[in-house]
Amino acid sequence: MRRNRVVLALAVAVSVAILAAWFPTSSLLHQRAQLAAASVQLGQLQRQNAVLRHEEQQLRTPTTLGRIAQQQYDLVPPGDEAYQVLPASGSGGLDGTLGPASAPAAAHGSPNATTTASHARGSSGAGAPATSGGLLGRMLQTLEFWR
Repeated sequence: MRRNRVVLALAVAVSVAILAAWFPTSSLLHQRAQLAAASVQLGQLQRQNAVLRHEEQQLRTPTTLGRIAQQQYDLVPPGDEAYQVLPASGSGGLDGTLGPASAPAAAHGSPNATTTASHARGSSGAGAPATSGGLLGRMLQTLEFWR
C-alpha cells in the first residue's frame, strides 16, 4: 500500500514537472518561430527599401526627370518645340487604323510621331501655321485634323 502511494506521488510530481516545463517551452518555441518569420520579413523589407532608395536617387537626376517628363507628359525642354505628326485629312476614319482614337497610341509608339526641334527663344518655326493667339484659335488649330 505504501509502495502504491510512493509511485502515485512520484507520478504526480513527474506530471507536474512535465506540465510546468512544457508550457513555457512551447511558448518559447512559438516565440522563436515568430521571431524567425519577423527576421525574414525584415530582410525582405530592407532589400525592398534599398531598391526604393536607389530608384529615388535615379528619379532625382535631371536626365531621368527629363525622360519621364517627355515620355509621360509630352513636355519638352525650354527653348524646344514639340511637333505631333497627325494622319493626313481623309486618311483613316472610323475603322480605327489611323483615326483619332489611335492617334495617342501612334504618338507614343512611333519614332516619327513626335519630334522635337531646337529653336532659339522667341523665333517661330517656318512650317508652323500662324495662330490667332486666343483660346479659340488654339483650340481650332488643335482640332484641325477633324476637317
